[in-house]
Amino acid sequence: MNRTFVILILFAIAGLSATAQQAVPPAAVKPVPGDPAEMALNSLRAGQIPAAEAQIKDITNPAARRFVQASIEQAKGEPKRAIQTVSDEIVQYPNDPDWTAKSELLSAALYMELGMIDAADVTARQIQMLHEGTDAAVKATALRNKIEQLKKVTEVKGSIK
Repeated sequence: MNRTFVILILFAIAGLSATAQQAVPPAAVKPVPGDPAEMALNSLRAGQIPAAEAQIKDITNPAARRFVQASIEQAKGEPKRAIQTVSDEIVQYPNDPDWTAKSELLSAALYMELGMIDAADVTARQIQMLHEGTDAAVKATALRNKIEQLKKVTEVKGSIK
């Protein structure tokens, strides 16, 4: 099935209004010394949002630029806006395997941030299937394990009330 079509269906079902602050480690994109995208992401990891915003202009790969923009929006506490940006990246640049996989992981994390656990689980499952045998699939498996734990905790809390 066409990746873009699957992603569009997923976002239509999930409502396109999700995001997650929980940082999922990025997929297997090997940092290049001086790579502006990695430099911007390192700035974000250090909590330096203005530095990341300044570095985004130097990113030449449009998929990477969208991913970094979504990460900045997430860091600013704008998860809905971030999910729209990352969704746009996935739809516009589906053939960029490195940044698309990272964007899909970010999308799942954003869904978790918004409390859309089922959408996060569906997205993580999709990553496992589309990126089988990759670092992204391994990270999606770890994310699904966290989701399962969260669901169990939620069930226990629900049964106590």
